[in-house]
Amino acid sequence: MADKDVERWKNRISVSNRKHKKEAEDNIKRWRKYYQGKQWQSEAARSAYTDQIVVNMVFSNIRTILPNINFRNPKLYVQAKKKPYRDKSGGYFDTIGASIILEMLLNYYYKELNFKRQIDKALMDALIGPWGIVHIGYTTKTEKVKDGDLLEINEIIKEESPFAVRISPLDFRVDPEAKDSHLEDASWDAVKWVKSLDDIKRSDKYKNTAKLKSNFKVDTSFEGSVKSPGDDKFQDSSNWDRVAGWDIWDKKTSRLITLVETHDKFLYEDDWPLVYEGFPQEILYFNENPDEMYPVSDIEIYQSEQDELNRIRSLQLEHIKKISQRKYISQQNMLSEEEKRKITHGPSGTIAESTGDPERALIPIKDASVSQDIYLIARMLKEDIREESGIPQFEQGIAEKFDTATEPALMAQATQTRKTERLSIVENFVVRIMRKFAQVLQQTMSEQNVPLTINQFKEFQTSIPHKLSKISGPEAEILLPWFTVNKDDIAGEYDFDIEVGSMQPVNQEQRKRDASMMYQMFSQDPYFDPVAIRKKVLEAFEIRDLELKDAKTVQEEQIQMAQLAHQAEIDKGQPKIQADLAKTKMKTQSASQQTDAKTQTSLKQEQMKAHTALMTALISKANSGKGEGTQ
Repeated sequence: MADKDVERWKNRISVSNRKHKKEAEDNIKRWRKYYQGKQWQSEAARSAYTDQIVVNMVFSNIRTILPNINFRNPKLYVQAKKKPYRDKSGGYFDTIGASIILEMLLNYYYKELNFKRQIDKALMDALIGPWGIVHIGYTTKTEKVKDGDLLEINEIIKEESPFAVRISPLDFRVDPEAKDSHLEDASWDAVKWVKSLDDIKRSDKYKNTAKLKSNFKVDTSFEGSVKSPGDDKFQDSSNWDRVAGWDIWDKKTSRLITLVETHDKFLYEDDWPLVYEGFPQEILYFNENPDEMYPVSDIEIYQSEQDELNRIRSLQLEHIKKISQRKYISQQNMLSEEEKRKITHGPSGTIAESTGDPERALIPIKDASVSQDIYLIARMLKEDIREESGIPQFEQGIAEKFDTATEPALMAQATQTRKTERLSIVENFVVRIMRKFAQVLQQTMSEQNVPLTINQFKEFQTSIPHKLSKISGPEAEILLPWFTVNKDDIAGEYDFDIEVGSMQPVNQEQRKRDASMMYQMFSQDPYFDPVAIRKKVLEAFEIRDLELKDAKTVQEEQIQMAQLAHQAEIDKGQPKIQADLAKTKMKTQSASQQTDAKTQTSLKQEQMKAHTALMTALISKANSGKGEGTQ
């Protein structure tokens, strides 16, 4: 007798299967056919047209939207929610340093585990409809079978390693009572898997496998992907024995259950191996559907227009074929069989002879012309599809004509608004994935060495040098561009974010122009860090082999250069100074000589004056003596 709990979960899966079949599965398969270009699925539609032409706007729209919102790896940011603190034992925990480590760790794993490819797949699922799903988890040693082969062969999912992988919407089931597309009100969800019967029985993970039988086999004829027992092409070979089962995540009891619908016992039942916020899956969708679990698909919105566009294009081709294959009415016995053959199959310039009036011998049948309205409607349908998908012609490389100069600006603004909304949805999806991935690392990560970029290595040297890998020698320790980290280094609560626009494609020429303009505007502004500005310029020009000098070295070199320039100016002006000094000296000597000469002349003149005065006095005295003697 089957366990009641097993039967209860089988019933839940069965009800969920029926709802999924009705509301999602058939639509998903049809929309994927539309993306592939297999759009003439109705037998009635195919029989009504000789040619089934497909104007695949679905493929064009999706391939235009996807790279615009997930072209590059994002730049992730992590910020601590709490300031650094001391624990009960008195130990100090640096939450800021831990956030730096976690940020580098997440950016490293995003590239190392190729998250972009998984998110691209989920994004493709969401664009086709109705949603994309990524599962975040950790693989333990029990995921290996007894002989050492991996039970899980997905290369992304490695032993003792965290992972984030895309899940097909066809293999995902949700509590049928849930109505929120983010599963916030769901009590459980389930992921389908298909594995080899022999591997399951040899695995240490699964129990109660003694009576387990295959319930899923592969169609090796390749005429179809999967066949069920009773089908003519069902391959009854033990080499292809497979088991289809469900991993059920019960949020109410925090239990993980592995169930096979054709087996009367659980293969696995235990507590969730890790603690998550919500389920270990994250959902991506673009069009909210209130009070409904399954969102609205983009393709569903314009599917009728796509069908009508295909019918019109097929009708146009059919008409072209009719008018290019002319038909005639010939009067009996006026043209022989040979002359008729010349007219229908002869080359240009062929002459046919008739036995009567040529105008009556052969009369062409005129086909009704197609109204020009059909071409107008075809153009209107394509415009409607682009409008509903939010993609203007100029984004698909198609030239558009506008009546006014403001019209393209308004259209670009509206398009950018819708694109920004979708980009924000994808960025939020990535943030939620990385938040759960960080929670996985905090619970599972053992000691690991992570390589650093040059800039990260420099940042670690100044912020948390004790985490850098080292080689100790007899003389000194050498720091290496790796850092050692374990789960204790990233404990705590953090906020996560993405640099806005970092996932979008970059116009390299525009980026260079913006960087050059920024440098001209801010390089002399004291409020901006000149080193940071120069780094932005190097990033814009993608120059990675050029390192910036540190500020102290630059300052010392500037002082030295200023001294050399000052000395050069002195050396340059020395000859002039010496010449001026010589001139001044000569002028001084000349002036001194002139002064001496003037002094000597004045002295001589004074002497002469004194001598003259003396002689005059003596003569006068002598004359005076002679007169007295005479008396």
